[in-house]
This record gives sequence, structure tokens and C-alpha cells, in this order.
Amino acid sequence: MKMLKRILMVALPLLMTACSVTEVRERQFIQTAALYHKSGEEYVVLHPFDSERSVAAAGETLLTALETAEGLLGGALFLGHTELLGVGRGDLTENLEELLDGNRISPSCKLMYSPDGTVDSALIPVLSQMADSGQLIAPSCGDALRHLLGRSEKTVLPALDDGTLTLAVVDADGNRLAFLDETACRGLFWLTGESAALTLAVNSGDEVLYFAVTDTRASLQAYPAQDGLKIVAELSVKGDLSAHGGALAAAAETEVKRICAAALRQTVTACGADVIGIETAAARANRAYYLAHEADWEELLRTAEIEVRVDIRAA
Repeated sequence: MKMLKRILMVALPLLMTACSVTEVRERQFIQTAALYHKSGEEYVVLHPFDSERSVAAAGETLLTALETAEGLLGGALFLGHTELLGVGRGDLTENLEELLDGNRISPSCKLMYSPDGTVDSALIPVLSQMADSGQLIAPSCGDALRHLLGRSEKTVLPALDDGTLTLAVVDADGNRLAFLDETACRGLFWLTGESAALTLAVNSGDEVLYFAVTDTRASLQAYPAQDGLKIVAELSVKGDLSAHGGALAAAAETEVKRICAAALRQTVTACGADVIGIETAAARANRAYYLAHEADWEELLRTAEIEVRVDIRAA
């Protein structure tokens, strides 16, 4: 079986990508794909561009499932332009490594949690819009694999919760550990260093003020403290303060701290998940301490002392 898998790993990329072997008109360009493990087999669900037809196939491995789907579609698969990949139960780390190996799928392809194998192409523009407006992050396959290869072995993916698009904390076996609330979703956007022009609504007394953000920068420190690990998230935020000056700056600082604290509480403290670079910061700050705590890393994350610092400035 190992020999068969090695043969398939060599042969399948050629079937998917080689123009000299397969004419473009004979290819099946896949817009959305989903993969999950069920009853001892790997399943894939593929939806080509400009088609109402989806194809589901199963195999002993992901690669054999893809080979079966290729036969059902009647043309060589091309996943290089796939826009959205859904993942459910299964070895997410191995599956993403196999898809990214040989550029079967683009590292920039967006990823979402879909335990039932359903991925609707209508979600693609919605995800982009919500990410652009700072409502959530939309990790790529490359982002998610990097998180899963870290010590926490978890990632955060867009997911549907009772029809509402939110974020889910997912482990390497495709288990959903938690859904994040709306506040935490927004906070994670800020903590991952995303920079976008957006308007932040803040409360100042009985009045709602609006802060037009023009630039954000996030940085992270993680180092040994008396009782374990200390995590400090620092955010520098620039925007238009001309209308309300100091009152707006103070209210914006409070709001950014609140949403970032919610994100850290629901990912790091509740789930032991690191998607903001805590591991890298800790290794950089004190290599010996980092290496000595490999076995209890998740517990260190869950019990870490967390501080959020925010600096609001006029653009």
C-alpha cells in the first residue's frame, strides 16, 4: 500500500497539471472542494466551475479518492484555481500537506470547516466581504497548515453555526472544539495583524461614536513569568480623531482591548489554540524555556497571563 501511495503521489500531479498530456478543454477545473473521513475511508466532494454538478468519491487515501472522482468527472482534475476548500473529520495536517505538495492546490485557497462535506460557492464572496470589513479572518490552506504544524496543533476556520458564518476552533483531527462569538471573531482579525480601512463603532457614555481606522499594526510578546507564560499583545491603531479627539481615542482603546481580550480568552485560554504566533514569540524570547515545556505547552497556553495594550493615534 505504501508503494501504491508513492506511485499515486507521483502520477496524480501529472494528471492534474501537465498541459502536454491533457488539453485544457479536457480538464475539470474545480471551484470548491470538500474532504472528510468517514467509516474508514477518505471522501472528497468536488464542484467544477460553471457546473451545477458535484461529484462525491471515496478511497482508502485522499489521493485514491481524488483519482476516483477524476474518473467520475471524465477529465483530469485541476485544483490550482480552487477558491474554497471545506474540511471535516480526518487528518487535516496530512491531507493539507498532500494537497499542497506538488501544488495540487494553491496555498492561498481559502479554507472553511465543513463536517458534512457541503461547501457552497455562494460563501466565497461573503467570506471575502466579511474579512475585508474586519468581521473575521479567512485563513488560507497555507495559514491553516502552519497553525496545525505548531505545538498547539489547532487552527481557526470559518464555519456555519446554525446558518450564521462565524469562526470555529478545530484540532488536527477535524474536531470542532468551539465556536467563537462575534466579538472574538472581530478581535482575532486585529490580533493577526490584518490592516484594513474600516469604521469602528464605540460607546462613549450614552453616545455612540465612530472611529474611521486607516491603519493597524499588531505585535506579540511571550515570555516566562512567575506562574507560567506571559502573553502581551500590542496594537497600534491610527485613524481620524478630528471629530471627538481624546474622548474618541479613549473609547476606541477600550473597545479594541475588549474585542482582542475576547479573542484570546476563547482561543488561547479556552482551547489552548495558537493562531497568532505565541509559539514563535516564546521561542524567540527564551529558547531554553520554550524547549523545556514542549510536553505541557497546551497547559501553558490555557493558564497564561494575558495582557492587551492598545495605542490609538491620529492618522
